[in-house]
Amino acid sequence: MGGSILSQEHFQGGRHVLPLMKAPVEREVTLPAFPAVHAEILKWPMTTIRITAKVAADIVTASEFIRQVWATYSDERLDIHAISPTGEAQHTITPIARQVGDQFEMYLVLRDNGTSATYPDGIFHPHPDVQHIKQENIGLIEVMGLAILPARLQTELQEIANYLVGDQPLSAVAPSHRDWAAALRENATVTRENVMTVIRQAVADVFIRVLADAGVYKYDTAGREGLMRFIAHLTAAGKQ
Repeated sequence: MGGSILSQEHFQGGRHVLPLMKAPVEREVTLPAFPAVHAEILKWPMTTIRITAKVAADIVTASEFIRQVWATYSDERLDIHAISPTGEAQHTITPIARQVGDQFEMYLVLRDNGTSATYPDGIFHPHPDVQHIKQENIGLIEVMGLAILPARLQTELQEIANYLVGDQPLSAVAPSHRDWAAALRENATVTRENVMTVIRQAVADVFIRVLADAGVYKYDTAGREGLMRFIAHLTAAGKQ
């Protein structure tokens, strides 16, 4: 694993196999311009295309093609806008590369920085109801399924644990967590022995929502249909 310096261009490396690499395949994708490349959409909260080939240069060329197509693609029906109202580019990808045996892989995660009146922090950013756990931007390691959580939670989650087992009133819990903590107490079977396990699972559930919020194409009918429109556009662009 590595750390990030987000004020500059940087690379991050490591050999840890993160959950994204274990995600099942949702469907295959045809890239006519790149016959040596195998492409597939992964079943993952953040929209991810994995491409595989035996030649690294093929991966690089295909990845750049997908990046360029995504950079100019918009879908008004899903609030997906390549360019902001002020003329700023809003689309990029998070690329993750690795080698498995004699195959090279690239994971291309679609990103959209658009905002709206409803979601001023970002349409595809953790929404307000999960920001008590994570309100910061979703970085590379989180994209791959490992939660990087703020240090404040170490104290705040202990306060919630104390409340759940009856040692402290709800007023002792940070205001941003109170509704969540009250719901946990009502819906979960909590003991002194399992309280931290319950809390960790609840945090994990919120983190899945965080990733889903950051995902461009949601796992509903509109989202999957929208993804197929983009894939059709991508395929057509490769035939030109």
